[in-house]
Amino acid sequence: MQNPFPSRGSAPGRGTAINPAIYQQMLESAPNASAKGQAQYFTPLDWARVLALPLPRYRPVIVDLNCGNGQLLQGAASHTAHLLGCDIDPGRPEPRAPGLAPNFVPADITKFSALLREVQFQADLFVLNPPWDLHWPRARLAELADSACSAVADAYANQDDHRQSKKFLPQDSPAGGPGTIDSTIATLCLALDLCTAYGEGYLIANEATLQRLIFAPNAPHGDLQRHVWAHLIIPGNICSPEPKAPSPEPAFQTGVIYFARSPQSGSPVEFLIEASAARTALAQATQLCEGLRRDRLRLRRGAEVAKDRGYAEDTRIAWAAAKEEWERVTATAAKPIWNIYMDGPVIRTNLSLFDEHSGRIPKGEVQRLFALNDKTPMSLVVQKAHREELMRAAGLLPHALGLAPQAPPWRVAPAVVDAVRLAIREYEAMRAPLKPLNAIQRLGYLDEHETIECCQDLAPAFQKGRSYKLRTLTISVRRDGTKMNLSGGLDQVQWAGSELAIYVTAGEKEYLFMEGRNRDKSVFLSLNPDSDDEADRITIDFTLHQLVSHFIIPEVPDVATQNPSLYQRLIADLHQIEQLVA
Repeated sequence: MQNPFPSRGSAPGRGTAINPAIYQQMLESAPNASAKGQAQYFTPLDWARVLALPLPRYRPVIVDLNCGNGQLLQGAASHTAHLLGCDIDPGRPEPRAPGLAPNFVPADITKFSALLREVQFQADLFVLNPPWDLHWPRARLAELADSACSAVADAYANQDDHRQSKKFLPQDSPAGGPGTIDSTIATLCLALDLCTAYGEGYLIANEATLQRLIFAPNAPHGDLQRHVWAHLIIPGNICSPEPKAPSPEPAFQTGVIYFARSPQSGSPVEFLIEASAARTALAQATQLCEGLRRDRLRLRRGAEVAKDRGYAEDTRIAWAAAKEEWERVTATAAKPIWNIYMDGPVIRTNLSLFDEHSGRIPKGEVQRLFALNDKTPMSLVVQKAHREELMRAAGLLPHALGLAPQAPPWRVAPAVVDAVRLAIREYEAMRAPLKPLNAIQRLGYLDEHETIECCQDLAPAFQKGRSYKLRTLTISVRRDGTKMNLSGGLDQVQWAGSELAIYVTAGEKEYLFMEGRNRDKSVFLSLNPDSDDEADRITIDFTLHQLVSHFIIPEVPDVATQNPSLYQRLIADLHQIEQLVA
């Protein structure tokens, strides 16, 4: 286990300099890190195995929030299928535990925990040996104040002034004030907050820290004691690589607490190992932990993790989702994770594991995203609704509407933005008429507009000077008639097709404008092309001539207006060709 940071002068061990690769991260994570230095100690496998004895026999997933080289996980693994570990230092002083590498996250847990909450990560089993006596920024862990575990919320609300640790802090350091929380307490709170209802685990700490912050009368984080069911006190530092000369200070002790998400009754059962020799202490601890394993169901309250629990896969996937997002935001992913990207000429869409499990994207938004999949930009810009959806997804719509810039709802590859802009330019160039259009001809371009202004009163609903909501669509048109056959007689025939329908809303009513000839009884208008039911017949309210005479039909820029220089150059080329062939 990495980084138990024992207090200088009170704990045996060997301090080392902070890894230069993570120096800035360490100082951001704990303001007193530079004063304490970095100690890279690892829980010996023998101790890791022994301390894991009281844990449930069924261990499909085990989590360590400060895993170091993974020895604590390896010692607790038993028949575990998945080991999940996080540590601020990506270095590997020793080979990591078998099976940990794919699930290792090189992250500061005070930051990574926020992503775990976003994907609703929960686990059944934790093994913990967090850095000792570091002071982490409380603001990063603010969500603990709203934890569903009331003891965590209460413990977070109560602050410790770190009086026992101030002598190790730089002058005027904020670490001793209300802006920080002890690393041991924070790690226990995080584990309890991320536990399932079956959740449990154990935590290794400086016994003096546990006494001062949890077990002492009126301890600032004493609320956490109601989740502790067993407490071992071991002489010396079980993680220390070498003995220390005798000190006039009280002998250092390692504390191990077994906790469960289910509240426990009464005070935890406590065992004090009296042997000072490491081997003898380990033997006594083995005997005690075997007894705890036999008596755990009597001593520990709460549900027992069973083989039919079925939660392991959810835990593993949620961890992978948070890891994937961490790699993305810290730019350590092998390649960018885009929600929208180009695959040759077509658009591809993708939801990352984090997108799927975080719940931050409404289902409706997801459906809109996947509606773009496998389409070419040009096919999507032809219809206004699809074009605006594409522009919205690419973050181009606010600019097009003259609104303030707004980040797109998705992570969009730059190539998509370029392809959308090119498709829009080409579409506008292709749809531009060669010469100015009259009002009737311009009706075919009304699908680009959402409102239309009345220029002359039209009873019973439209008034001059007011704008009305507009929409267009094509509807089914069937027309009955006769056609002369080869013998000179007339056959009854029916023509079927579709025509543009223009709807303008006034008040609560929508009025239909279409060609006047469609008012003939021989014409059947319907939204359902296969229906002959009179109930489905649509009637026209006004003709297109009434529309153009009572409303302002927007101008449509022709080729000469859109690109006058190109237009003039092409006209000159045309004249030159005419002269050559004359």
